Amino acid sequence: AHHYARSGNPLKAAGYCLRAVRQCANSGSYAEALALFETGLEQLRKLPDSDRRSELEFDLRIAVFDSLMTTKGYGSAETEQSSARAIVLCERPGTSWEKRWTALLGAFVVQLIRPDVRKASEIAAELVARAEERGSPEYVAEAVQALAIARMLAGDSAPAAQSFDRAWALWESVAKHPTENIPKRAGLTSQFQPPYNRVLSGWNLWFPGYPDQARERLNTAFALVNESRSKIDVEAVQRGAVPVFGLLRELDRMRESAETAVVLSTELGNVTGRAVTEIMLGWADTISGDLDGGIARMRLHLSEYRATGCEVASDYFFALIATALGRIGRFDEGLGTIDKSFPIIERTGQRNYEAEVYRLKGELLLAQDASNAALAEQSFRTAIETSRKQKAKSWELRATMSLAQLLDRRGQRDESRVMLAEIYNWFTEGFDTADLRDAKALLEELSE
Repeated sequence: AHHYARSGNPLKAAGYCLRAVRQCANSGSYAEALALFETGLEQLRKLPDSDRRSELEFDLRIAVFDSLMTTKGYGSAETEQSSARAIVLCERPGTSWEKRWTALLGAFVVQLIRPDVRKASEIAAELVARAEERGSPEYVAEAVQALAIARMLAGDSAPAAQSFDRAWALWESVAKHPTENIPKRAGLTSQFQPPYNRVLSGWNLWFPGYPDQARERLNTAFALVNESRSKIDVEAVQRGAVPVFGLLRELDRMRESAETAVVLSTELGNVTGRAVTEIMLGWADTISGDLDGGIARMRLHLSEYRATGCEVASDYFFALIATALGRIGRFDEGLGTIDKSFPIIERTGQRNYEAEVYRLKGELLLAQDASNAALAEQSFRTAIETSRKQKAKSWELRATMSLAQLLDRRGQRDESRVMLAEIYNWFTEGFDTADLRDAKALLEELSE
């Protein structure tokens, strides 16, 4: 690629740049891949418009997708523009089914990350339809996994679980009974690999109230990446495990995975991955008692995270910052911060953290002044209503505990005990988790 770019043979130069981009992307040398991609485009501009030139440009854009997304940001304008250009190029007559598929998968990732969950869901449904028409289990697995992720972010954990399990079963069937296996394609992100299926499906299982199964899925994911020893996959799994350990309230494991992911994200040049993990490390700092330092860390990296065009879970991150602000008595600032969450939820359609955002706002109102009890109760009841609509039992447990404590302070102990007992008794696992231990202790207190 280096020599042909200086030889006056732009067609050969672009071809070798494409091969070099693929090699660099597969080894995680993303910055080098991006530089070679730019060189390849520069060489293509020297050629007249033709089907061959368009094909090479399309292949370059697909090959660089992971590298561009990683170095510029998952939801960056550069990533979105390159994906949009790939969609245009793949519409040319003669483009293979596989190339059209890969372009559509890239468009899905862009919409998911920015995020526009509604649009991502539409694209995922189209991917499933195309893959099922094609009849290849590998492609169906990828498509169903895409649909599962979109459903999870929308707060639809039950159908998401079905899709995650279907994708996993398809991958297992392919492993046991190989068909015409799909070669690993440059530009295929870790989100569509089996290890990440276990991470995301574990994350998704926590919401409806299955924390033990969530842990089991994480353990499977760690075992898979330990076998592969791929730095790219290890970074993705460790980063994906961080929010799950956060939900489980396992601070040590959350910090361990976050610190590992930060190191790997830095080595890979993954600006979005590093930023999102640093946010969670900031939250860990606040839990450990470093409130000022943790708030500063979360704010800094949330700003970096959103600068990459990514807003996934940013509603929750604002709520965490607001909670920390409340713990140091900066209630007005905290309420102003958490109120940034609600427009994000409505604009993006991501609702998997919606119930908890309402609950945390209620806790903040109550901590600010006891006279806010009515407003706090409204927030808690909205959190319960939202969690019930989503069948998110773990969120319902937290919100019910918050409301039960408020009602108890009003002298409504019987009512608070009955409502807490109802949700607590629903659970069949996870009794060693912090949430269920706290719920049991509160239930015993209310029964005295």
